[in-house]
Amino acid sequence: KNEERVLSRLSSCGVPVPQVHSSFEMGGNYYLVMEYLDGETLHEKLLFRARRLAVTQVLDCGIQLAQFIVQIHSVGWTWRDCKPKNIIVTRDGRLVPIDFEGAAPIRRPDHLRWGTPGFTTPASRVRNVGNGVADDLYALGSILFLLLTGRVYDSTTALTIKKLRRNVPSNLCQLVESLLATNADGKLTAEIARATLTSICLGSKRERRRLAAGKAA
Repeated sequence: KNEERVLSRLSSCGVPVPQVHSSFEMGGNYYLVMEYLDGETLHEKLLFRARRLAVTQVLDCGIQLAQFIVQIHSVGWTWRDCKPKNIIVTRDGRLVPIDFEGAAPIRRPDHLRWGTPGFTTPASRVRNVGNGVADDLYALGSILFLLLTGRVYDSTTALTIKKLRRNVPSNLCQLVESLLATNADGKLTAEIARATLTSICLGSKRERRRLAAGKAA
């Protein structure tokens, strides 16, 4: 029921979420009849692709995901369950977030423990102090880490992107580290993350064009 309310409110604010066609109760359970999405989850895509993606693909996914988080935060909500299994990748490469029963308003945080280990801040996993904005940003960083390295980030180890994969742009590594920082000062936002990812993407395209021009000459 909470998911139905959340999706209705997000949709009315212009946030691109799956449409709910109807709902019904059966056997003591509540069901939603929702828009059909033709694609596979990001989790399934990673398994099929041996987990890691090219840096250009990582940037594309990161920009789309950051854009969605910008939109949901801008209308006063947090997702709180951002993870590869809750992201549909359509046939044309579009990312569609799903599964919002744990979503909560930013100004009225739900202190019930939610989310999935590896995609929520360590603080939210050890005590019932909800911070949906922090969890969403952490999840963005964790997904970028996974797409780049093929591993779920573990805050108890010292493994970094640079130790697990070569030739990843330093500014991308720095952004992921900032998103995953447990002592974040709150200055990093989804909007800043989106702008940074877009800048890295544009810089990468310029560098590829420069190299291509050099080879042609």
